[in-house]
Amino acid sequence: MDSDLYITEKPLAARWSLSAATLQRWRCLRMGPAFYRFGKTVRYRLIDIEEFEKRAVIECDGRRYKERPSVDVAEVSKVDAPKEETLPVMPRYATVQDALQARSSESVSSSAVRDRTQDHE
Repeated sequence: MDSDLYITEKPLAARWSLSAATLQRWRCLRMGPAFYRFGKTVRYRLIDIEEFEKRAVIECDGRRYKERPSVDVAEVSKVDAPKEETLPVMPRYATVQDALQARSSESVSSSAVRDRTQDHE
């Protein structure tokens, strides 16, 4: 499949039976497949979507579920992207809960620093 094929969020939302708002929330939380912004339009590469779908497969051994080893999207993007177009890589999270926990731990650590500086004044 051609790696330069892009789709917008509406066809991707229909493909996964999600709302476009869910994909928008995932982008804010740095979850989901890699995306590209061209002006105001957000697009997803089909190859990135297929990689994300492969990582989402969960196998069952009869008693417990086993997740397949995940592939770091950032590493895949570094291999595919030309070096002159390399952008800073934002962290991606496997679940919404992981993203929210990371966000809350960042806010806790920044408030702790703020509290410590107020104590010394």
